Amino acid sequence: MDFRKLIKFGSNSHVISLPRPWLSKNKLEKGAVVYFHENGNNELILTPVAESKAKKEDKEVVIDANGKNIEILRRELISAYMNGYNVIKIVDKNLKDRAIEIRNELQNLMALEVMEQTQTSITTRDLLNLEDLDVSVLIRRMDTIARTMVADLKESIDNGSDQFANLRHRDQDINRIFYVIKRLTNLGISDPNFASQIKTTTKGLFNSWIVASILESVADEVKRISELLINIKLKNNTKKFLFETFSELETNYLSVMRAYYTKDAPLALAYSDKRKDLLKKCNNFFVEVNRYSETNLRVLAINERFKSIIELANGISRIVYDDRTEEKNL
Repeated sequence: MDFRKLIKFGSNSHVISLPRPWLSKNKLEKGAVVYFHENGNNELILTPVAESKAKKEDKEVVIDANGKNIEILRRELISAYMNGYNVIKIVDKNLKDRAIEIRNELQNLMALEVMEQTQTSITTRDLLNLEDLDVSVLIRRMDTIARTMVADLKESIDNGSDQFANLRHRDQDINRIFYVIKRLTNLGISDPNFASQIKTTTKGLFNSWIVASILESVADEVKRISELLINIKLKNNTKKFLFETFSELETNYLSVMRAYYTKDAPLALAYSDKRKDLLKKCNNFFVEVNRYSETNLRVLAINERFKSIIELANGISRIVYDDRTEEKNL
């Protein structure tokens, strides 16, 4: 263990000298750049830029698909992808009969390309350069798709158009981005230096993952509502309620996202009161509607999805408010 004294430098900073053996080992000289980050234990970790950009070895995994249905295989594929495996090999003695459905699943994972296929295996490689990704940009992409889905669903409620197939495809686009954000988060937590490389922190990545999870869930709810609306005949007062309520949900969702992007804690906090009013409106409708008609049961299910979206938006508002509160206390 070596010790160094702090030397005052300017009005707001202090410096320490670095040991020559460490500098020589890492080939660092005057003017060299190093990354530093806090590890959560009041310690600073220094990492040479050259080391942080070193090419990492392939991380490979073999998935045995024999006897597994496509749902189980999908979960294993997604898990391997999110946990950073950039070479995924799928083996199946009946691959000839399942190749098409397996390839369809692979298309749901961003930049995962088939490099080799034999009679019993498919080998894929991830072509993403994670260090070039910006998590904030990925969040905005998810939000943009979600906004379009919300607008399309509102139109469907208004004119009775079937938007389910369209919304299902957009939901898949959101899922692809979500898996990438989860992958970045896992890597950033295991390697804090990586978080620095993509210009964020482990906490920033964790909060981005929470927001991405919420956006993914909002998209799921929109898709489910669209499915419930297929071939449903709504009474005029019911249609009016659904349209007006969902329009309010859209307005408040946009407000919460604006608070998130601008870090506007008061705007985020204001959603709490609006949330209570929206939930009360939904609960009152639940009491009033006739529960014995099959159609009305579907309407009640839609109403419950509305309430889920209301609570999901509240999750984002809490992140904004909690972050601002923490900043004030530092």
